[in-house]
Amino acid sequence: MDGGYQVKGSTIKSKLAFVADRFGAAARDELTEPLRARGLLPILDGSWYPFDLYVEVLRAIADRFYGGDRARLEEIGAYSAEKALTTTYRAFATGKGFFDFLDRLALLHGQFYNLGEMRVERRDAERACDIVLTGAPTYPQEDVYIASGFYAGAGRYLGFTDVVVEIRREGAGVRFLVRGAGAGGREAPGA
Repeated sequence: MDGGYQVKGSTIKSKLAFVADRFGAAARDELTEPLRARGLLPILDGSWYPFDLYVEVLRAIADRFYGGDRARLEEIGAYSAEKALTTTYRAFATGKGFFDFLDRLALLHGQFYNLGEMRVERRDAERACDIVLTGAPTYPQEDVYIASGFYAGAGRYLGFTDVVVEIRREGAGVRFLVRGAGAGGREAPGA
């Protein structure tokens, strides 16, 4: 698929994997049936798909499993962080603390979204930073909650007992103030 704002198939598939893991394969199949009927399956990890399709999947998950509560999508973001940090990003995070990992994560943003950028602005080398998303045509509520959950989940995985993420809309972009509290960060487990 080409043109417009797009995401990689792996971004969509990870949300469907969450549904299968938490609610069962039958729930995932029910959720993907409209995609199958439109000839959109299988979703391939390395292929680009319309961003609108991704948001459609997120909305369907929120509506079907969370009574329409979009904020509950943060659970999927946290799940994605744990899965990524124990598989795909394990080597990327090895030997790094939470905020160092976020710096490195910003470099990968373009691998999953064809437009926009992510930058990390350190507030305190050990406890806080801003993550700023700009340049994409839209930042829908659903995707913002996924991102917020991912940052919080990564912080917990990398050793903070409490991670607070505040979301602020700024013009056409989004700023996440990420603060780690509690026991403090640790490095990612070795590979």
